[in-house]
Amino acid sequence: MDTKQQMLRWMMVVGTVAAIFSLSLSCVLLTDVQSAQARTTVSPHNLVLNPGFEAGLAHWSDFGGNPQTNSQVVHVGKHALQLGPDQQLRGQNVSLQANTLYSLTGWGKLVGSHDYSQISLIVTDTAGQVYGYQMHFSEVDWSWQGQTILTPATIKSAVVIVQKNAGSGTFYADDISLLPGRDPLVWPFASNSIWNTPLGSNAVYKPTYIEKASNITFDPVYFANLHGAVDYKTYPLHSPDGPSYTVDGVTYGGRCKGTTNYGSIALPNNLIVGDATLSPNYSTPNNAAGIVQPDGRTLVQVQPLARCDANGGANGYRGTESDIYSDGILGTHFGSGMNAIGGLIRQSELVNATPIMHALQLELWGRKYFAYNQQDPKPGFRWPAANPDGYAKDPTYGYCTLDPCKSNPDNSLRQGALLAISTNATPQSLGLTSAPAIKLFYALQHYGGYVVDDTGWDDNQIGIDNSALADTNLNDPTFTSDINTLFANLQVIDNNSANSIGGGGTPVVQPAPELHAKTIAPLSKKGWSATASDNSAAANLMLDNKPTTGWDTGKNPYAGENIVIDMKNKQTFNRVVMDSSLYPFSHVQDYDIFVSNDGVNWGDLVTHGSGSRSSQITFATQTARYLKIQSTGGGINPSQNWAVDEIDVYNSCS
Repeated sequence: MDTKQQMLRWMMVVGTVAAIFSLSLSCVLLTDVQSAQARTTVSPHNLVLNPGFEAGLAHWSDFGGNPQTNSQVVHVGKHALQLGPDQQLRGQNVSLQANTLYSLTGWGKLVGSHDYSQISLIVTDTAGQVYGYQMHFSEVDWSWQGQTILTPATIKSAVVIVQKNAGSGTFYADDISLLPGRDPLVWPFASNSIWNTPLGSNAVYKPTYIEKASNITFDPVYFANLHGAVDYKTYPLHSPDGPSYTVDGVTYGGRCKGTTNYGSIALPNNLIVGDATLSPNYSTPNNAAGIVQPDGRTLVQVQPLARCDANGGANGYRGTESDIYSDGILGTHFGSGMNAIGGLIRQSELVNATPIMHALQLELWGRKYFAYNQQDPKPGFRWPAANPDGYAKDPTYGYCTLDPCKSNPDNSLRQGALLAISTNATPQSLGLTSAPAIKLFYALQHYGGYVVDDTGWDDNQIGIDNSALADTNLNDPTFTSDINTLFANLQVIDNNSANSIGGGGTPVVQPAPELHAKTIAPLSKKGWSATASDNSAAANLMLDNKPTTGWDTGKNPYAGENIVIDMKNKQTFNRVVMDSSLYPFSHVQDYDIFVSNDGVNWGDLVTHGSGSRSSQITFATQTARYLKIQSTGGGINPSQNWAVDEIDVYNSCS
């Protein structure tokens, strides 16, 4: 290559890098999401060549510095890309189709100084407009990031770039993927999930009394992907309810000091989630967490997660799991029983050009807004929520104990309510000027947001992936004012239901693309039998493969109440699904799982969790004949009966 060609290439790289650093100024918002359905005619193969650097630096152009491959620090395979110290870049041109969905994913590891390190896709259209899609890495373990990309209407060029800024740290990148379509790890749950279903033309909008709040915050959720991970182990899980303690003048709430054994949980080795603080600054965040298990589909959910020491045990209440290919309704937002990651704002969604193509997680102050009528069959909550907060009926601090709700309760506004911006509104009519707030405006107008929890104070809150907090600026008064304006203009979709998600009718935008996944069949229950500590005569109805029949105790669960499944022979299994849909408000909440080979001697606790209408329970693989699900008698609303219409057992590794 002659000197002139080298200079032209370097000028192109400098221009590309300049675009990376100026995205907040040059980013164009794509608001037309009618084309969100990815084309299915594009190649299903990874568009990145040599994605794991097994062929050295082949196909990766020199964009500056002196990158090399490393055979000692790798994610998978024999090599990874090493950048640093100092600023270094590598890039690869890719061929993309316009107006098409892609998923960009990759693994990264940053050692030493916390230098700005990322894997990005930079797209330039025929008018010269630059669109940047960035994934930032800051963990000392190999960590995964992913991003959904909707390409612009025209494309002139596209390049995948791996870069690290100047500094003393070293960034390692490996196994980069750019595939057409929707990746469930980036954009989870079925296309007809509540989180992915747009509002419909038949939606009934009902104005309500949400006001601007004194505070605007984000509720961070800790998301971790263990599918393909290497730096993770199974750690003990304990309760988050230990005694408070003081270190260096700060009094902590005891979340890291719980003593009750809740089994075990798989976690990234270096994930740290701090304790709550009682003084000098009172702070008790929800700290919900969603951890995708190594099988790539089971989502373990915990709230509040606390882990004060890397490579150590964790503390938290474990709720029912989800399959990321399922409807994704239930989980560990215990104020509503709803999913921890459904509707989360993910990394870069607030700042890149792709519209937010899902519903949001919203949180309001229950004392001011959530109606609570004890004569209502669902006091304080509505579908798709499974329950209200345990304190909801408290006459002093419970729901609807302050105005505006106290004077004139709106029974439509409860936990689980779907809220949305009117179809007649525009960003201009609401006076919105912040680009991230305008992205949220369109998400709320096209998909809405579900009320998943109580903020507990005068605060309007939105759920966000912890890794996306760097994309926000709550010190920007324009941004926070715009968010407050959005909340004050939300209306209830009053006819949202299981049979008409989003109100029904013609979707206002294109629904999410379908996900295609291998179906995992349950173990055959032929010949199995069941007994129970109460109403044992009906226990076999849990095994008859008929969802219209089931077992019901007719009484409140109590500590020690149990179900025992005799599988007749030793079986290998790691997942149990306890479906109580036939009895939507009669399910065990806190439970323990045990196994045995003789039905008499039960080993150590396998796992602990909190059930819901459909409880998905995962744990380390067991080989045993007997399975016992035992109530602890606890839960947010332990007055509900325990009933089950069907139990299935799986080996998800088979």
